Amino acid sequence: IAIVGPGGNITAVAELVSTSGSGTAVTATYKLNSTGGPFTPANDGVYQVAVIRDSVLDTAGNPVAGGSAGSFTLSVPDIFPPTATAAQATVSSGNGSFTFDVVYQDETAVDTSSIDNNDLTVTGPHGFTANATLVLVLPPTNGTVGAEYQVSAPAGGFTTADSGNYVVSANPGQVLDTSGNAVPAGAIGTLAVAIPDITPPTATASNA
Repeated sequence: IAIVGPGGNITAVAELVSTSGSGTAVTATYKLNSTGGPFTPANDGVYQVAVIRDSVLDTAGNPVAGGSAGSFTLSVPDIFPPTATAAQATVSSGNGSFTFDVVYQDETAVDTSSIDNNDLTVTGPHGFTANATLVLVLPPTNGTVGAEYQVSAPAGGFTTADSGNYVVSANPGQVLDTSGNAVPAGAIGTLAVAIPDITPPTATASNA
């Protein structure tokens, strides 16, 4: 048995699982093995079942005619959440804010309407914590969506004392795919703040 997928190409030769019955009526059970990982909603569609010519014989050696033997519809529930990855960035000036990029990916599609100011929290040295503000969302491409966020610096801007690693974390239940699965909460990347010390030392003369 050959399985012809939605694209019209032979997807696979089905694997025989079992047979039952005898004589003039035999029932054969087959299975279609996935390739490259489990079946996902991207594999949904109508699959044609075709008998391979001369592959099944009767006791007299006569083959079953090759050709279509029916079809089945594959419909896989989407249980896979999207993923998020924050691009590494380094802040080396004491500006009042800094921006960074995040890439969201899903095997079906990311719901871009769920991307907003509540998606991410950034934490860092000295108890720093702030929500990231959404700047823009790039058009989706093959299930991948890029977004740019901004985080405000502590009052007065970043200084040398603020240098260190800042962790970007996804907030629970925020960025979704089109099936409602959310990016898992937790760390998705690290930002480095490295402000050079440009303040010169001072000198004070005193009476001996």
